[in-house]
Amino acid sequence: MVARSSTLMDLHGIGPSGAARLLADVGTLHIMAVVQLRNRTEGRAYFDAKKAAGKASMEAMP
Repeated sequence: MVARSSTLMDLHGIGPSGAARLLADVGTLHIMAVVQLRNRTEGRAYFDAKKAAGKASMEAMP
């Protein structure tokens, strides 16, 4: 088994090739979004506000 640091394939409808294509196109943007959510940042505040307004997690991503 290959270790992976992304949780993209945990999402419904994302397989190995879809995750690879997405990360190849926006890999750095994805990493930045994850880091934003792990820390007290403007991105986390944005996410929390969108979630409080009823958005799903993927819709609320910075």
